Amino acid sequence: MVRRCALISTLVLAATAVTFIAGCGGGGGGGPVEPAATVSGTMRDDAELQTLSGARVTIGTASALTNAFGVFTVNTTAGGKTITISLAGYQNMTLTRDLSAGANSIGMRYLKPALQASRGAASGTVRYGGQGIAGAHVESGGSQATTKADGSYAIYNLPTGERGILAIDQANSRAGSTSVTINAGTTVAGANIRLNLTPPNLPVF
Repeated sequence: MVRRCALISTLVLAATAVTFIAGCGGGGGGGPVEPAATVSGTMRDDAELQTLSGARVTIGTASALTNAFGVFTVNTTAGGKTITISLAGYQNMTLTRDLSAGANSIGMRYLKPALQASRGAASGTVRYGGQGIAGAHVESGGSQATTKADGSYAIYNLPTGERGILAIDQANSRAGSTSVTINAGTTVAGANIRLNLTPPNLPVF
């Protein structure tokens, strides 16, 4: 009788141990699942400011393409993420963000055109009376740019050497210029332009 009771006790203890082990290792584990998150934004050309369609935005294994308006939304998860944006003919952009659960936005972003061989770039601000001028037209050596809301601009793929850069406001009433030395593969910063009133066209008799 004593032997039988001892055997039953041993079996009960073994079954309890198996159950405990199964409970600890079961269910697939892997830790908590990160909550869902989305990332949205708009991509534009850094020079002429037009929206960019077909740019690929990648976050981990998730990605999306910008639409005809340059807008994108990527479905991902919350947490620290690296966002990579690429498009043929442009330099890649990489951002690091700590995403919260739900909707996140990176706002308006500008992709820089890729520099061609033996070409450089210049950047600066177009001002009139100390104020940055938005929407001004900037040109040099066949390249063009448009100033952003704060008057800043960047113009790409300029031939190397001494180059003049011309800026004209949207009303064609104010213009200015500057000159810079362009080096291959680099961007010359501080190419600022101050606009002045242009004389009116003389009447034709």
